[in-house]
Amino acid sequence: MQKDKLSKLTTKDRVLYDGMLREVIKRGSKPFLYIDNQLISINDISDKIEYIELYEPKIYYDGSKGYLEKYILNSKDELVLLEISGQETQIKAISSLVLLGKKNKKNELSIDEIKRVDFFQNGYRRKIQTLEDGISNCLIYHSNSISGKEQNIIFGKTEDEVYTRFLSWLKDSVPYPTHKDYNKTLFEELKNNKHLVEMRSRNLIAFEISVELISDEYKLFKEIVINLLKKLNVLEDKIEQKQKTTNKEKINYPKSTYLTEKQVKNIYKKLETLPNIYEYDGVKYKPVGIKLFSPNMTYYVVEVNKNGDEWFEPYERCFGYVKNESNPSLSEWGYFSIPELLEVQIPVRFINNSGPTNFHVGFEMDLYFEDKYIDIRGKIYNKDEIA
Repeated sequence: MQKDKLSKLTTKDRVLYDGMLREVIKRGSKPFLYIDNQLISINDISDKIEYIELYEPKIYYDGSKGYLEKYILNSKDELVLLEISGQETQIKAISSLVLLGKKNKKNELSIDEIKRVDFFQNGYRRKIQTLEDGISNCLIYHSNSISGKEQNIIFGKTEDEVYTRFLSWLKDSVPYPTHKDYNKTLFEELKNNKHLVEMRSRNLIAFEISVELISDEYKLFKEIVINLLKKLNVLEDKIEQKQKTTNKEKINYPKSTYLTEKQVKNIYKKLETLPNIYEYDGVKYKPVGIKLFSPNMTYYVVEVNKNGDEWFEPYERCFGYVKNESNPSLSEWGYFSIPELLEVQIPVRFINNSGPTNFHVGFEMDLYFEDKYIDIRGKIYNKDEIA
């Protein structure tokens, strides 16, 4: 047990040897002591080590001191996460300075291990936990960096925990589906290509998501996913061929209170003729496969996820242009669920000679919308207009 502890010692740790507390020097993966002008391997004198004192980096501000438990710095030396412990009054003084962000112009914090530290303009959150005898633990983090739509940091205590957070990021933030069987391969490829960049940290493993990967509506990310799936094309072809014969049996048709069962099946029959997700990527004028409309919304369906994934059944998730007829400025490209659209009930109030009447309508397919194309702005074209 003693040898295991000694082998993990690193620079600035100290050991009691020959009546003197001496600082450890790390060379490669092995710890040494500098004794009588020569380096001595700690492994060679392990039985004579009387005491181990592990180095605990500290953080200082105007006479206050805390112990540095964890931290993460991004590529701009901005503090993303900081965990400190110590006397509660001193911890509060130090953490209050961090909460000021860039308003702390003097930047009077002094942190062991970190030569330079900068702050975000705002967005820090703080959690203080009182332990005992006036001792507290404080966690400070930049909320936008580690959660939400602007998330660009993935971290954890172990590699497995980091990968789990990566999967959560794919599900919650990325607007494109991935193949669940190859997410691990995708994770490793993003690390190897430096799109997930390892960050400076203590007691945590952290990666910063490159700006290029998530800019321009995740364009580069989508290209990487497509290229990865192309490398596995043979397997994908086998899956697709197998599913072509079984998808009809797998489909769970949604229950619509507005459309008949036959009308719902006709919509799904039309979906079978549409290309798979990503197939029209980069095409300027995309053919519109289906037009679904209601009193104030119109959905132009361009692609469909035919094979399904861990979150969606086959033919459930589609990609296309969503036009808000009431407020066109809110129209946009995106993903949507066909069952959700067909199951929705839209209340309508109609007034005639006998008085007001309330009833519900839903989405239905435009049967006469054929040979139409759509561009990035959502403008519809006839076939002869783009020839």
